[in-house]
Amino acid sequence: MKVDTRHVITFITICMIIQYLLCTSEYKYYYDMISDIVGYKANFYKNEKNEFTIKNMFIFTIMYIAVSIFYYYYIVIPKKSLTESVVFGVCLYGAWDLAIFSCFDKAMYHLPVLAYDTIIVGGAGLSLAYYITTNYYQVLKNYTPLLIVLYFLSMILFLYKAYIYNTK
Repeated sequence: MKVDTRHVITFITICMIIQYLLCTSEYKYYYDMISDIVGYKANFYKNEKNEFTIKNMFIFTIMYIAVSIFYYYYIVIPKKSLTESVVFGVCLYGAWDLAIFSCFDKAMYHLPVLAYDTIIVGGAGLSLAYYITTNYYQVLKNYTPLLIVLYFLSMILFLYKAYIYNTK
C-alpha cells in the first residue's frame, strides 16, 4: 500500500487546525477543570513551582500529531465511513480522557467538559478533518504551504489563550 506523503501532511495539518480551534473554544472550561482537579491554578507554561517550562506545550502538540497519525492509519487509509470515523474519534478521545481523569475523584464533577472534549473535539473534529481531506484534497494539495501557515496561526492562538488563562 502506497501512502501519499502530501495527503498525510494535508490531513494532519487540517486535523491540527481543527483541533486547535476546538481546543481554543473550550480552553477556559478545560483549564478550570484541570485547576480544580490538581488543586492549583493551572498554567500551560509553568509547572506547580511556577517555573517556566515548554514540556506541556511540547507534549500537547506531539500528542495531537500522534492521534492524527493513528487516526489516519485506521480511518483514512482504509477509507472508513463517516459514521465509523465519528465512533472511532469518540472512542479514541474517550479512552484518553477517561484514562487520565479516572485517576482523580474530582474529574467526575466535570463530565460536561469531558463530554465536549470527547464528542466534539474528538469525534466531530477528527471526522470533519477526514471529510474535508477526503472530499477536497484535489484542491487543498495545491495549498499545503497556506495550510501550514494556518496551522501555526491556530497553534499560536491556542497557546496565547492558554497563556492568558493564568499569567502569574
